[in-house]
Order: sequence, then structure tokens, then C-alpha cells
Amino acid sequence: MLDSNGIDILSFKEAQIKAHEHIDALLNQSHKTTVEYASIHYMNWFKENRKSVRETQNTIDAHILPYFGQKLISELTTKEIKSWHQKLAASAARKRSSRFSAQQYSNQPDTDSQKRSRRATANRILTVLKAILNKAFQDEMINDDLPWRRVKPF
Repeated sequence: MLDSNGIDILSFKEAQIKAHEHIDALLNQSHKTTVEYASIHYMNWFKENRKSVRETQNTIDAHILPYFGQKLISELTTKEIKSWHQKLAASAARKRSSRFSAQQYSNQPDTDSQKRSRRATANRILTVLKAILNKAFQDEMINDDLPWRRVKPF
């Protein structure tokens, strides 16, 4: 029904139905949150509350977004995160390089000391990923945090 100004007036029952439709749409949207979107949300919070902004952003850009960027958080699995974490530990370390040249890498870790160092680096990167996902969970962007809670550091 329209009033004299052309504004739609709803009955109580119609208003309840509209409210439920709106809530359902918001809940369904949580299943469409990507890791990239969650990382942007996290970095907006991080800039206001922490100090190591540049280092954290570099970690996200170099290690998290290339692998998980467009992945929906609701589709992440424990197995997938563990596999990524293990690949990080087994991969060669990145060397500092110019923005204008291709990324260069060290040799594959072969000594116990190098392997331990790569595991420590992989754990720090995992911590950043978990922080992003936990922030999204705390801010109700997603409904479940079990897949990454199961992943333990080395």
C-alpha cells in the first residue's frame, strides 16, 4: 500500500518478512568472503592498532594472497592450509630484490639450521594468515573457525 507521498507502507507481517529476507541475505553474504577481502579488512584494523604495518602487508602480498587470495574463506580446508604451510617451510627463502626485477630466491634449505629457519618463517607467515581469519571470524564475516584452528605450527 502507498501513502499520499508515494512511500510504500508495510503491514507488520510484511515488515517481518522483509527483515528476515534482509538477515538471510547478510548471512549468505558471509559465505562469499574471500581471503583477499578479509586481509583488507584486517589491514584496516591493523593500521589503527599495530606498528609493523609495512612488514605485515609485505607478508600478505608475498605469501598469502598469491595462494589464497580469491579463495572463499568458507571453502578453506585444514588439509589445504597444512599443505601450504609445509610448502612454505620446504621452499627456498626469498632474497631482497628490486621492485623492477624478478623475485630472486636462495638455494633450497638443506642443512638442519636452514630447515629450522624456514620452519620458523613459515610459522610467522601462518600466524599472519590465522590473524586475518580470526579477525574475520570475530567480526562475524564468517561462521566457522575450525579449519585453521586445527593447523598447528612446527
